[in-house]
Amino acid sequence: MSNRDGGQWRIYLMNADGTNVRRPYPGTHWMPRPTWSPDGNWIAFASTRGGQFDIWMVDTHGGNLTQITKTGGDHPSWTR
Repeated sequence: MSNRDGGQWRIYLMNADGTNVRRPYPGTHWMPRPTWSPDGNWIAFASTRGGQFDIWMVDTHGGNLTQITKTGGDHPSWTR
């Protein structure tokens, strides 16, 4: 999580050496509480995209954005 762009807190990914900084999802909404899937391929997060917090997930390549809840939620977690 970072607000390095001067805006709201967002998710950023980078290589272990700090190069190739990128956002897996370039939306402008606040994205608190990210959590990695056990296999490392997905990130679940809360977002205010629809005016309330809901849980979303996105793959680490920036595709497949999926809304998980539609009735609120702000603490995503994974189970095995």
